[in-house]
Amino acid sequence: MHKISYILLGCLLLTYPLLAQEPTGTINLPPAPEHSGEVSLGIRSINEMQLSYAVLFFGLLVLGLEFIIIRQNNIPAQDTIKFIVITMVIVSTLFLITSGYSDSQIAPAIGLLGTITGYLLGKIDTPNKV
Repeated sequence: MHKISYILLGCLLLTYPLLAQEPTGTINLPPAPEHSGEVSLGIRSINEMQLSYAVLFFGLLVLGLEFIIIRQNNIPAQDTIKFIVITMVIVSTLFLITSGYSDSQIAPAIGLLGTITGYLLGKIDTPNKV
């Protein structure tokens, strides 16, 4: 178990330079929408792209380590699904936050991801009591 901790710590240290960079210049904000019903995504800044790539890289690394742990320990299928999906939900939420979308743009996605997580954690298999 200590090996995995050292691997995760090493991965965090590898992505730290991307996360610790000082912003250079101004942040590119998306242009204001021309029509009230449209949502303009605009061009993201370099810092937002680097943070997004760092989050995706870290998420893929964690998923890879989870697959190794699942194979070595023969974890049951239902626990495996919870294990993988919850990690994917956390990584995708972090990706949405670091990619620079506004609160109103990511609120529906965060709600959906929270619903999926709540369903998975709330679904507990109990033996039938007769």
